[in-house]
Amino acid sequence: MSEKRSYSTPRLLEQSVAPHRVHIIEHFRPEERHTHFGPQSLQVHEMTLRIEAGAGGLRDGIALNGSEDTVVKDVLIWKVTIKEASQRNGCNDFLGVSWKERKLSESEDLKAAVNQFIKNYEATYSVKITSCRVDDDVVKAGDNMLSGITRLNFDYKEHRKSKSGRAILKIPSLAALPYEQLRKTNMFDREVHFYETLLPRLYELGQCKPFAPKLYAVTEAKALVLEDLSVDRYTPGNRLDQLDLDQSRISLNMLATYHALGYKYLQTLSKDDSSWSLIGSVQPTLVGRPKTESFNKFLTMIKPHLTPALYDKMKGLEAETLANPKIKEPESMTVIIHGDYRTNNILFKYVDNEVREVKIIDWQLSKEANPALDLIYFFVTSVPIKTVESHDDELLNLYLETLNDKLGSLETGRSYSKQELDEDIKYYKSYFLKTICINWQEIMRAGKPGEETDKYISSAAKWLDYLERKEII
Repeated sequence: MSEKRSYSTPRLLEQSVAPHRVHIIEHFRPEERHTHFGPQSLQVHEMTLRIEAGAGGLRDGIALNGSEDTVVKDVLIWKVTIKEASQRNGCNDFLGVSWKERKLSESEDLKAAVNQFIKNYEATYSVKITSCRVDDDVVKAGDNMLSGITRLNFDYKEHRKSKSGRAILKIPSLAALPYEQLRKTNMFDREVHFYETLLPRLYELGQCKPFAPKLYAVTEAKALVLEDLSVDRYTPGNRLDQLDLDQSRISLNMLATYHALGYKYLQTLSKDDSSWSLIGSVQPTLVGRPKTESFNKFLTMIKPHLTPALYDKMKGLEAETLANPKIKEPESMTVIIHGDYRTNNILFKYVDNEVREVKIIDWQLSKEANPALDLIYFFVTSVPIKTVESHDDELLNLYLETLNDKLGSLETGRSYSKQELDEDIKYYKSYFLKTICINWQEIMRAGKPGEETDKYISSAAKWLDYLERKEII
């Protein structure tokens, strides 16, 4: 399998990889693809992989013999289709880890997560789970997740009545970026800490309802089993259309509440609290596609949409755009930011066609920082620039009103003025530029001709014009 192939006839491979049986339908085919750096001829490796759990089934150490005590099915089916461009070793290698290694490793994590989920769920809710089925990945192209997200469907008995439920499996992916590099940033440990410790503490401090999914189980490999919010009719925003005005308002109310709770939480921490190792410093910059190349690609795409003067200004801001934002002095406002507060990670619940509630997911990038960072990222990635131009003051004042009300009720002794916020936004202009030119470009998967790129370029040009008029750049 190490040599390159260019045939399109699928072949079926069956392998016994203890304790699993693996069924693979795979084929290679040539494909012309428009990449971030122009047209490129690629060898595409396409696989459909089905993994059946082996001895012990879902419950290690328990013989699944169909007895009344244990009736969980002993076969776990996991199907996933993978497309990869051939870059070395004929598509057999990606970032130093073969596709088979990745999927077998992830299947072990998945099996461990399901085991732990069954144990915890039965103990917590006094039920007996009778079967589990794992669906395909639920993450859509462009969702930019650093973990594999799948849905777990399960059946259980409660007081002799048969019922069904759903949960979300979130498994750190060996393929998202170099796994060891991701692990060193504490991203996966941080999210576990949030679900297990920090979020429950925030709910207690604020005497408020949970604003994140429940945690059902976590494994040593940091795989999570979480509440499936879609069961309660929560749906995410649309990445392309972004948020409407009502969604923007309720999202900022939620963000302000979270920031106030985070501020209070930081006040309660002792200097030697273990939380500081996870939230007390800005995480290292991840190394993905070279950022200089992303910025140069941005300039090429945006040039026809900018005035010559603004284009020249942007060329001169390259170093500042690519630099990590400098942290403000200690006396500046400091909260626990979300770090990735955008449409994909904000879920809305509607009642009578009106948005009434919101919940937040994906806590891997959360840390101690200035609230302006979350606001900048949210506005750029999630609020249409047309809405920003006509409602920016209204939305920022709404955020500040909620934040200050909550800071007061929590007896923090702190408030945050509009002047402070405006100064912080200007101070972090490098983060504003990086979000527009690089982060948002990657979220929108800009580069391939089509709706995503057109919408991104049009909006980015208007954002830069807006920042110039506001004298931020």
